Amino acid sequence: MKLWIIFLIVIVGRLNSSDWLMVAPSSITYKVQSINCPDSNNCFALIDHPSTPVLYKSIDQGRNWSLIYENNIERYPSVVEGISPNPNYYFFTENIYSFLWKSNDGGITFKKIQLDLGYLELTNLSVLDSNYGFVSNKYSYFITKDGWETFVRLPRLNNVTLYSPQFLDSNILVMTLVSDKNPYGFAFVKYYFNENRFDTLSFLGFNSGSDQTANDFQRIYHIYFVNDTLGFGCGSSRVHQEKKEYFDMIYRTTDGGYTWETVFRELNYPEVGLDNNISFADEKNGIAVGFYGKIAMTNDGGDTWVYEPHPNDMKNCRKMQVCWAGHTPLIGTWDRGIFRYEGDFFKFPEDTTGVEDNVITNNELLITPNPASEYIEIRYNTVGAVYMSASVEIYNVLGVCVKNVNPTLRHTPAPLERGFGEGVLKVDVSDLPTGVYFVRIGNLVEMFVKE
Repeated sequence: MKLWIIFLIVIVGRLNSSDWLMVAPSSITYKVQSINCPDSNNCFALIDHPSTPVLYKSIDQGRNWSLIYENNIERYPSVVEGISPNPNYYFFTENIYSFLWKSNDGGITFKKIQLDLGYLELTNLSVLDSNYGFVSNKYSYFITKDGWETFVRLPRLNNVTLYSPQFLDSNILVMTLVSDKNPYGFAFVKYYFNENRFDTLSFLGFNSGSDQTANDFQRIYHIYFVNDTLGFGCGSSRVHQEKKEYFDMIYRTTDGGYTWETVFRELNYPEVGLDNNISFADEKNGIAVGFYGKIAMTNDGGDTWVYEPHPNDMKNCRKMQVCWAGHTPLIGTWDRGIFRYEGDFFKFPEDTTGVEDNVITNNELLITPNPASEYIEIRYNTVGAVYMSASVEIYNVLGVCVKNVNPTLRHTPAPLERGFGEGVLKVDVSDLPTGVYFVRIGNLVEMFVKE
């Protein structure tokens, strides 16, 4: 039954007039707490499911998603956030105890690591690679240099709350923080690992001496640095407290955080700000997201931003997270599933490597039977025929090639379903374990389920 549910991810929600295509329905993904892609062909989505925390993975830039992990402990920890520094590692935190969960096999199995005692939720998880990491709870923050096998617990600074940490390198971590005594202004800081030192570079909003009763205030909820000098932040500002109007705000720094400029400020329904997430693929192309389907996009480095019409399915989602699979943005939501951008707004230099975003849409291949038990037949149309002599590579959900064969080829005289009439490639899969697999021929990718 579970394999059938996973298989349905591929075919549910394909019809939509928006440039955002639903690729995983909310009935399976529920609350997407985090979505990230350590490289263009490996993406992870951590789901806070009603029954158990689960982890899904895509190896074709978010087109298809397969379940790779379900938490099997007796009590139910609601997951908070997760991140993968590369396809072989994954870390996530929970909101009951200060437990961090670590996987070194790409999310198949996890090891529980207790960082603190008591009911102290871990938040603001950031990892640079399989070694360097940072996370915090209400009273402390924790750092590691060996993938959380050992760690240092340090007291939180002056009753401040940390937001959106991001590694620039193995010594420098950038983040924003707000004082519990002055919630109307944020400070942008750098943390130096080797010295255990915070350096305040700038204040955003009001300084510590500002009038806390003022009607106006600004908040940056999430930051993203493209490199060590260029960074962006998204959030909201409030004007006229009695009207409860919140402007969508986007900020930019070009000097590593010492100064920030406002590059976007709009009052747009729903008036709750861009308070969820911001992410950039490169110096030019970026997306900021807020509650209830609010999406702002840029293709000129943040000089101009446009609101992207969202599909009706995304309209009522309570929260959104955005990331990039190479040149393709993905959005994970609460209540409405995972979406993939299929439009042409973003502008990238012509790729000369033949690597980035080189997977052609899977409308060129048709795999039957699916699910399969003994063999699969891969039918291709005119476009797919250019790869007729290419070998067939079959990958598991971890991105490992488990079969590479030169297929038996036969031609069929009549067009088949969806115009696939050029030929049939027959491949024996009887030796593969039960699971989800991806077929790759040249630059074409399609998924199938092995019973």
